[in-house]
Amino acid sequence: MADVGKKKARGVEGSGLPVKIMCPDKTLFDGMAESVIIKTNDGYEGFLKDRAACCRLLASEGRIKLREQGTADFKTIKSKGGFAHMDGTLTIYADEAEYEE
Repeated sequence: MADVGKKKARGVEGSGLPVKIMCPDKTLFDGMAESVIIKTNDGYEGFLKDRAACCRLLASEGRIKLREQGTADFKTIKSKGGFAHMDGTLTIYADEAEYEE
């Protein structure tokens, strides 16, 4: 009875955090991550599986650091503006975004 009324995460039980990173002309990432760090207007903020629902504005210029599930290295994406929405799946809508080399 304790689970009644609780929202379930959309990810597979025991897996990482479902993440989708998009900008108007393309989808940069659509998969599972261990962790994601974004730069917001208030500073840096991290996201892990089972984090509480929220919505955050991305900084006008910043970076998104993404560690894919099963890897040790972070991928870095340069971003300009947009927002992040967390509801079991982290969806990032950036005004502009591209992988950093």
